Amino acid sequence: MVTWDFSIGTQLIVLFGIAFALWCADFSRCRVKVVSGVFVALQVLAILASIWLFTLSIIYLSFSGYYDHFEAAVASMSLMLFQTDQPLYHGLHSAARYSVSYGPMLYVLDGLPMFLLGGDIATSKISGVVACALAIFVLFRTLRRNCELQLALILIGLFVLSLLIFENYSYWNRPDPFLVLCVVVGLSKASTAPLRSAAIYVGVTTGIALSLKIHGAVYMIPVIALFLMRRPPVSGLTTAIASLMVVSAAPFLLTQISLADYLLSLTVAPRHGLSFSLLIKSVTHLLILMTPVVGLILIGSSKTPSPNLKLLGAAFIVQSIVITIISSKRGAGPHHYLPMLPTLIYICSLLLREQGKQELLNRIRDSRPAFYGFLLLVSSYMVIASMAVRSQSLIVVQLASDRDFKEASHELHQILTRYSGSSMQMGYSDRTGYKFTFLRPLVVAHGNPYWLDAGALMDYDAAGITMATSTIEALETCKTEIWILPATGAPFSMTNYYATGRNIFGGQFGHVFSERYELVQSNKYYAVWKCRSGPS
Repeated sequence: MVTWDFSIGTQLIVLFGIAFALWCADFSRCRVKVVSGVFVALQVLAILASIWLFTLSIIYLSFSGYYDHFEAAVASMSLMLFQTDQPLYHGLHSAARYSVSYGPMLYVLDGLPMFLLGGDIATSKISGVVACALAIFVLFRTLRRNCELQLALILIGLFVLSLLIFENYSYWNRPDPFLVLCVVVGLSKASTAPLRSAAIYVGVTTGIALSLKIHGAVYMIPVIALFLMRRPPVSGLTTAIASLMVVSAAPFLLTQISLADYLLSLTVAPRHGLSFSLLIKSVTHLLILMTPVVGLILIGSSKTPSPNLKLLGAAFIVQSIVITIISSKRGAGPHHYLPMLPTLIYICSLLLREQGKQELLNRIRDSRPAFYGFLLLVSSYMVIASMAVRSQSLIVVQLASDRDFKEASHELHQILTRYSGSSMQMGYSDRTGYKFTFLRPLVVAHGNPYWLDAGALMDYDAAGITMATSTIEALETCKTEIWILPATGAPFSMTNYYATGRNIFGGQFGHVFSERYELVQSNKYYAVWKCRSGPS
């Protein structure tokens, strides 16, 4: 059954309602001073949005928990990669159940700060925050090559507001901020750097994107198109391809990373199927994000249009089709459009190429289509800003629970210290206490193995992959001596909340656990379960 997202649907109706009203408006009443004042207001909004993003990302660094369960999974696996000999990817019939379809480069980028600075919650977030900041900085410098300062500021504000629509996705430790940075750097260098340097940049960024997500190369299509437009010699193409292959293959030189098992993990996600309601939601988001470009086209393209503009537009359409399908997969969503935002903003800058603010003001004053385009641009800017405000309120609510996470973290450290001689693992109960399992990287940081992740099990369950017999056997033989579970809810009763609604552990797992383990300690946030007879 298709459900209408009230907030997004309403925004879309308002947006096109305004556009229709503008079509009937008397543009002659517009005065240059009013339009100029609106331009100033947009610049102020851009600065405020940038300050908000920067401030909230720094606050999130110090937040004692995570916003999303896969952030905890990525941090745990990144730690595991650098401090144990466990494989990053495992077979579908393995006792371990933690592998997901993210590429190996993600764990390398997230794991390095944790390895160098210590494996705590804050250091697991550093890479994503830095990637987001670099992306904004590099994109702004790139926009300045095409636009004067005031227009570049308005465009970067539109970029930042679009990032803010997606809660904390632009700076979390999952692939999105790194993919955004790859696209930004690629766009910056593909069309302006010397051909040899451009070839290396395109190859390296595409290789990293491919190694972050298997479809990461789709986001790089506009970058590759820009590079090919320069008609590089065979040596340039060879350099780009060689750079891509070296970078994308490098993580597999680590003994814990198996190419065969990684490719096997990629077979899980395609089994999830598509959601029509997610398709509608994704397309709605895409239309809203593209509306400012329509406004700029109506205002009037550059008097010396870039030859790259049509090519970029075609490349963007191609990637939009592919990413829309991917974002419609069960468990996915519109945030898959995030790495496409730099290309959209770059296209906007090409539309404004070699034009000053005063020239635009005159065109808006004298041309009816330009006036409509201006009002459409402003109204879409406001719609995106209102969506960002609503989205950011969810982050603020989560950050308000910092005290609970701090108390839970303190309690968890006490448990880890008390049972330090035993093999420990973070387990799960039901949804009520699930967020406190997000602190599981702290268990891994204490030298414990990691072989059971609820997020991965949700993926497997959605794909129809049942719990492996070897996993049940590992539980029966007390492979883990101590299980730390949330204090609330029945042990291992977690259901798949984004797909099937089934118990992700199956019926047998909980039964075996109750036979082999006993409750030895119960606190405010966590309960400790110990093997009744020790490991077999």
